[in-house]
Amino acid sequence: TADEKSVCNLLELMGIPEWREGKAGGAPDLEIVGVGGIEGRNGDGNAQARDSHPQCPRVEIGAGGQFHLPQDMTLLAEVIMNAAGAASTNHAQAPVQAMSESGPQVIALAEWTPASGAAILAGLLAKTENSVLVDASGTAPSPFLLESPDLPGIRWADLDRAERAFGPDLVERLPRTQGIRILAGDARGVADGADPRLSAVIEASTGRCVLDLGRWDSRAELALMAGIDYLVLLGNADLAGASSLACALALYPPLVPTVLVTRGRVGPHIEQLTNAPKMRLSAAMRKGGKPLLKELRRASGRQWAGGWALEAKA
Repeated sequence: TADEKSVCNLLELMGIPEWREGKAGGAPDLEIVGVGGIEGRNGDGNAQARDSHPQCPRVEIGAGGQFHLPQDMTLLAEVIMNAAGAASTNHAQAPVQAMSESGPQVIALAEWTPASGAAILAGLLAKTENSVLVDASGTAPSPFLLESPDLPGIRWADLDRAERAFGPDLVERLPRTQGIRILAGDARGVADGADPRLSAVIEASTGRCVLDLGRWDSRAELALMAGIDYLVLLGNADLAGASSLACALALYPPLVPTVLVTRGRVGPHIEQLTNAPKMRLSAAMRKGGKPLLKELRRASGRQWAGGWALEAKA
C-alpha cells in the first residue's frame, strides 16, 4: 500500500542501522502497524504478526490510527528516532495503545470559561462514537434532558455512592435521547469529576463513554484517575479567556493527550500557552466531531513521541 511504501522509504531515508538490521533473537524496538489489514513491520522491514510482540511499543498508521500519512510523516520520523534512542539506552518501554475508531476509549471534555459548549460537543462525540454520555459536570439538568426530564431511566441519584461496581446492564437502563444513552443528574443529586462512582460507571460502559466534566478545576482533574484516555478543553480565545486558561493549566496540568477547542479565533495569547493542538469550536463540530477525533489521535502521537524523547535522554 501507499502507507507501507512511505514508511519503508522513510526508514531507508533515515538510515538507522538497527532499524534495517533488527535485533537477533529479540523483540523489535518499535512496531509500525497499518490500520485495516496492513501487517506490522519490525526493525528490518520484514512483515510481522500484529500481536507477535505484545510488550513492544506500537504505532498505527491510517484511518483510526495515531498517524495519517503523508501529513504526519515528520512526527512519525520523530517517534522512530526517539524510540531508537530510548532502546539504545536499554530503558524499558510500555506498549503503545492506538486511539481507534472502533476500540474502547474514554474522552472527557471540560471548560476553562463557562458556557463554552462542552455539553453539546460531548453529546455530539457520544453519538458519533456510539458511546455513553456521562454528565459529571456537577450541574443539572442536562441540555439533552431539558425537553424530556421525566424520560424513564437511571439518574445519578439512583446509584449508591457506596457502590464500587455496577452491573453490565447499567447502560441499557439509562435514558435514551437523541440517539445516545445518558447518565445525568436531576433535582435529587448530581455528580462531578471527584465522584467515587465515576470509575465504576466507566467500567460498566466497557470504557466507551464521553464525559462532560463541567469546569476544568480540581474536581475535574481527579476524573483523570478514573481512567480518562483523552481530554478536550474548551473556552474563549480572547485575552480574558487566555488568562483563565493559563491559570487552569498551571493549577491543573492535564496529563493525558489534550486538544484545545476555542470559541473565536485562536490568537497569540492562546498560542503561547501550550503546544497542544488547537481548533475552533465550529471546526471541531463538523462531521459529527470527526476532525476533533483526528486531532486527539495526533495529540496522543505527540505525547508518545515526547515521552520517548525524555526516555532517550534519561
